[in-house]
Amino acid sequence: MPELPEVETMVRGIRPAVVGGQSLAYEACPNACRPLTMRPALRRQAAMCVGATVTAVRRRAKRILLELDRGGTFVIEPRMTGLMLVSDPPDVGHLRVTWRLRVDGVERSLWFWDRRGLGTISLLNSSQLAEALGPNRLGPDALELTADDWRRPLLATDPDAAVRQGWLDGLGLIQRISANARFFTDSSPKVPLDVSQGDAAAGSAHVDLLRCGIDH
Repeated sequence: MPELPEVETMVRGIRPAVVGGQSLAYEACPNACRPLTMRPALRRQAAMCVGATVTAVRRRAKRILLELDRGGTFVIEPRMTGLMLVSDPPDVGHLRVTWRLRVDGVERSLWFWDRRGLGTISLLNSSQLAEALGPNRLGPDALELTADDWRRPLLATDPDAAVRQGWLDGLGLIQRISANARFFTDSSPKVPLDVSQGDAAAGSAHVDLLRCGIDH
C-alpha cells in the first residue's frame, strides 16, 4: 500500500517530466479490469483538461496533485496498488488512464497504473479542493512537522507527565529515525544532523522496509 513516503517518491519522480507540459489527450487505457472511481466521469475530465498546461505537481497527505493553468487540479489517490508512472509500467494490462503531454516540444505519456482498481481520480476546482483537502479536513503535513509541533500539544496537556514518561525524548528519536529513513531511501536530499556527525539513528530494518515499499 503506498504510504506517505512512497507517494512523495512518486511525486518527485514524475514532476520533472510533466511540469510545463500541455495536455494533448486524456483517455482510458483498454483493459477488462475493475473500473476506477472518477469524479467527474472521464469524458468530462478530458473536456476540462485537454489543452491545459500542468503548472505544478505536489503531494497532499497520500494524494498526488496535478495543478492546471485553467484552475483545476487532478487529485489522484493511489490507495492499495496505484502508481503514477512516466516509464516502465509493471505491465500494460493494468494501465488505467493516460495523459499525453507535450513538454518542451517532446510528446510524453503519464500513466496511472492500478492492479486492483481501488485508486481514485478527481478533477476539482479551487473551492472543491479546499473543501476536500483544506486545513479543516487535513492537519499539517507529517513531513513538515517540527519537534516543537510534537511538543506543543503534550506540554499544553500535562508538561510534567510528558517529561516523566519520556515522551519528548521518544518523539525526538522518532523524528530522527524518520529523517534518516527518508534520507537513506532518497525521499529527501537533506542530510540529517546525526548522519552528518556519523550517528545514524535509523536502523537497517527501517531502511529496508521503506526501500521495499518504494520498489514495489
